[in-house]
Amino acid sequence: MTMTRKSNALSDPQVEAANEIYKVARENADAELTKLRGEIDAIRSESQALGAIKKINYDLKHNEMLKYVILYHVKSEKEYRKGGMTWSEFCEAIGEQVRGVDKILTDLRPIVNEFSALCSDFIRVPFSKIRYLGRSVSEQKAEIDDGHLIIGDDRIPLTPENKDDIEAAIDALKESHQEEKKKLTDEVSRIKKQKAAAASEEAKSLKVERDAMSREIQRLSVFDPAEKDHTWSVDQMKAVQEAALAFTAEVRRFAMDERIKDDLHVQGQVEGMMADVEKHLRSLRQDWDLNFNCDE
Repeated sequence: MTMTRKSNALSDPQVEAANEIYKVARENADAELTKLRGEIDAIRSESQALGAIKKINYDLKHNEMLKYVILYHVKSEKEYRKGGMTWSEFCEAIGEQVRGVDKILTDLRPIVNEFSALCSDFIRVPFSKIRYLGRSVSEQKAEIDDGHLIIGDDRIPLTPENKDDIEAAIDALKESHQEEKKKLTDEVSRIKKQKAAAASEEAKSLKVERDAMSREIQRLSVFDPAEKDHTWSVDQMKAVQEAALAFTAEVRRFAMDERIKDDLHVQGQVEGMMADVEKHLRSLRQDWDLNFNCDE
């Protein structure tokens, strides 16, 4: 049997298709190569950042402030992504806990840009005081403007010569905050004691009401026919009595709470609930009168 040999020559369309496939593959390869080069450069840059931070850890004089200024910019500019790391992985790589770093950066955020340019001037200021100042700026109890620290009426230039004045101003600010906190704590304690005393009086009042109701029930019991067995109603009667007293107590707690005075929404809700209860009671009274108090 004779077999016909196929021609090895490619047609023009086949050649064009092959060239197109090669072209696309080459473009993909070039893109991957470019990406790889970028990653290598990023890793090299990241290694420099890691090395700088690790070196700072051994420099006791510059340790805290410089380290966290660098970390602030690494995070804000997302430099950690260049080497394929997450922020958490980057922190782990330099031996830091991400939660601890984030907490410190939150304190420093309001002032880090101002201090970055003057960082070397403020290395001698204790880092704890710098963090405290950052929190104070966040709470708008201090301000940094045009190279000056502003606390109240004081305006202190941020220069090394004023280091002692800066520390003294931060100390005074902290002392003022502590006094304010103590006043608030004392006020909260006073209100709690006042509410506890009021609750105690409320409990006594409710007990008097409950005892009076029990005596009234006992008084009316003499009119019951002796042959009647009322045991079936004891639990239900107790539940009704407790529900009435509980509702009264909860509404009175709202009335005694200082916070409700400035909360119109809650006032409206409580008034609405009382109106609903009054409506239900009127309906119950009508049903009760219809069943038991109407003349035959």
